[in-house]
Amino acid sequence: MNFPPKAQLGGYELGELLGSGAMGEVYRARDLKLSRDVAVKLLRPELASDPERLQRFEREARAASALNHPNLVHIYDIGREGSTPYIVMELVEGRTLRQLLSEGPLPMGEVLRQAVQLAEGLAKAHAGGIIHRDLKPENVIVTDDGFVKILDFGLAKLVFPDSDSAPGATQTGAILGTAGYMSPEQARGEPIDMRSDQFSLGAILYELATGHRAFEKETFAETLVAIIRSEPTPLKELAPKAPPTLVAIVERLLAKEREDRFASTREAAADLRSLLSSSQEPLTPPPARRPPELAPRSDGRSARWGLVAGVLLAGAAAAGLTLLRRQPPAEQDGVPLAPSELRVLAAAQAPEERALDPDLAPDGTMLAYVLEQGGQSDLFLSRVAGGGQIRLTDDDNIERSPRFAPDGEHIAFARRRPGDAPPEFFFIPTSTSEIYTLSPLDTLPIWSPDGRRLAFILREPGSADALASADLDGGALEIHLPGDGEYPFLYYPDWSPDGDSLAVQRSSGGLAGEIWQVFLDGRPPRPVASTPRNVFEHHPRFTADGRGVVVSSNRRGAVNLWLLPVAGGSPRPLTSGPGPDGDPSVARDGSVAFLSSTSRYTIELYDLEGGGKTSFTHHSSHLWAPAFSPDGGRIAFSRAEADGTWSLWLAPVSGGEPRRLTETPEGEVYPRFTPDGETLVYTTWSTPHRLFQLSVAGGTAAELTSADEGGGAWADISPDGNWLVFARSAEGVEKLFLHSLETGEERQLTQGPGSVPRWSPDGRRIAFSPDRSWDQGVYTVAADGSDLRRLSDIGGWPVWWPDGDRIGFIIGADGGSQVVRWVAADGGPVHDLEGVRSEGTSHVFDVSPDGSLLAISNSLPLLDEIWLLKPAFPDHHL
Repeated sequence: MNFPPKAQLGGYELGELLGSGAMGEVYRARDLKLSRDVAVKLLRPELASDPERLQRFEREARAASALNHPNLVHIYDIGREGSTPYIVMELVEGRTLRQLLSEGPLPMGEVLRQAVQLAEGLAKAHAGGIIHRDLKPENVIVTDDGFVKILDFGLAKLVFPDSDSAPGATQTGAILGTAGYMSPEQARGEPIDMRSDQFSLGAILYELATGHRAFEKETFAETLVAIIRSEPTPLKELAPKAPPTLVAIVERLLAKEREDRFASTREAAADLRSLLSSSQEPLTPPPARRPPELAPRSDGRSARWGLVAGVLLAGAAAAGLTLLRRQPPAEQDGVPLAPSELRVLAAAQAPEERALDPDLAPDGTMLAYVLEQGGQSDLFLSRVAGGGQIRLTDDDNIERSPRFAPDGEHIAFARRRPGDAPPEFFFIPTSTSEIYTLSPLDTLPIWSPDGRRLAFILREPGSADALASADLDGGALEIHLPGDGEYPFLYYPDWSPDGDSLAVQRSSGGLAGEIWQVFLDGRPPRPVASTPRNVFEHHPRFTADGRGVVVSSNRRGAVNLWLLPVAGGSPRPLTSGPGPDGDPSVARDGSVAFLSSTSRYTIELYDLEGGGKTSFTHHSSHLWAPAFSPDGGRIAFSRAEADGTWSLWLAPVSGGEPRRLTETPEGEVYPRFTPDGETLVYTTWSTPHRLFQLSVAGGTAAELTSADEGGGAWADISPDGNWLVFARSAEGVEKLFLHSLETGEERQLTQGPGSVPRWSPDGRRIAFSPDRSWDQGVYTVAADGSDLRRLSDIGGWPVWWPDGDRIGFIIGADGGSQVVRWVAADGGPVHDLEGVRSEGTSHVFDVSPDGSLLAISNSLPLLDEIWLLKPAFPDHHL
């Protein structure tokens, strides 16, 4: 495998050789398409001599590539160059645990930090059904910033193709050094599961704490016998300062019988994180490397940014706007856990009034918010200490999302003019009523702490959202987080106080949300905290010291405010009660303003012939995506449950109790009936999305598109029942595919972006939108992929009327409302569907087979209260 310097494999240019081992050689390389450094592992050709063996490996590598976690080295690509298979991975700079252990046992604080990260990375993989099989210190890298990265997930299957056999049974010379980390069942050649990795984890933690291997004999065979029959020297004897809880965890991980280990690796990770949080030893993370100077990058959006900067600077100059750098706050020791103050700042009795979008001034003395009353939505300002309101705007426009500038004297906000115009962004001085244009961007830009940069979300039709920033002096646009198919939606960016990173909410859609920290110096982004399945977290705001992020989260069922430590430690609740508590805003003195809203969720039936509407069903949490059965007598829908999962329900249109159809940890959404009315096709809520079918009578669901094949989502069934049309994400863009329900054949339908497809009643055409938003337009295409037509420049989530003559769709309206419009199937003007309106998130609707009813979900606000929590942060200097 002697490749010359700068040799190319696919789209990768090889650089220096980084190392070699039993699997092959690892090179630093350059991804020529994405302009990033990667690691390319060239696998030895003899490992690919067996085609069946290589296929098993490729399936395993694809599954591992779906894992996305800061403690797992990400797999980007696999391929072949001649007879040499290769795999492309994230390039990680640092030292292996073996290299660190060569210097002796680690300080106990380091042991705990690394233990938590190892366990959380393993837990993520195990939740995805992936077993490592060869976990050892050589396969773990600790970066210069202290982050743990596990290498080679699933790759042992290539060297040791029988996943149920012990590595080393025929390859003793190659893997003699790994014998001490095998589980007893692996050493005996028995079938293994994720608990085998737990034993390996225990062996590594033992060695980290003591500096000695748990099982090490003179020969390979003697080591295997010791693993099966002997106990290691007690950890407490070799490491007297080890916490008793750590000793107990390691002993449980090293149990000879797998049944005596943890039922799930997530449980082990939770115990370790709890231990880390409660440790009395200072656990200050190692200092981060000094970030390099930012090198401006440019892409196709640069011209647009030049216009943005010019417009912004002109407006700023007109307003005399000077943005001062926020100074580091003075330390305030001894901040109590319990808040010293909790009170209501503003309230509104919905639906006649709404109080929304609170934002505190940086010094905590003023509150900006939106008040909807008398048919208007305007900005208001009030003093936190008490006093009257100051009305900042008074017009027919819809003002939302006020955000203070770092100087506390200017407020940015979004404005939507009456009609279909997209939102525009402005700023207003707190001392006057003059309004200045801020920028022609897609989302509200957020000032950096020094006032010199803006961060914002870039949204392009059919593409996943990207996180970007740019200098106010007209510097080049900098993309910090490019579009990602797993997380196509980004929301609520927030700067860290030092300006070196951004927190952002990443989402696969709907209620889903994870909070990530994105570094401006090029370090890989990472989640701020491990987010368990079915937990969603929204609206991140940094604490003033940058050591935590305040979020809205359902970690304990109810949606409350939580504090997520940035450098490790357990998340802590800041509020309690039924909630939901959201939209936090944090001031330098530790104050947090937040919105507590009470709503009722319904599915409503609109009578399209006689007018009026009725409530079909209601719930305390979200209802979504109703679908009529072919006979019009039943409606299937998705419901958000108290534990954060989604499930499918079925109910008769004529009335009666809904019946639950699904109950799994993955969650199920977007049901669609087959033409015979006996089966539902649905999308899994967890990512990567997959398609299943389930009899409405019950039973076991059958998978239609697996993650190995790229998954699938948002399917509809052809009128003859033979084909599915669905969306599949690739490189951040969803495209449409067809899947035969008879043969399993698949073929791509659209070359450009496509999502949320619907078959026409005659089966000849398919309506769709470029993505899952409601503002990218409506298209149709022939069922063979020809004759693409654009029917509307606005709207999304199209639905055919039963006669096939027109297509309805959703568009955003005033504030958070949506309305339904329609267009003729062969094009023409867009028309309003009078009287249909829903509030809240993106609402999918359906029309009954006879065209008499329209079903759509809705949220009915009942009460809005803006609260002040002060101070809110234990152990943080604000």
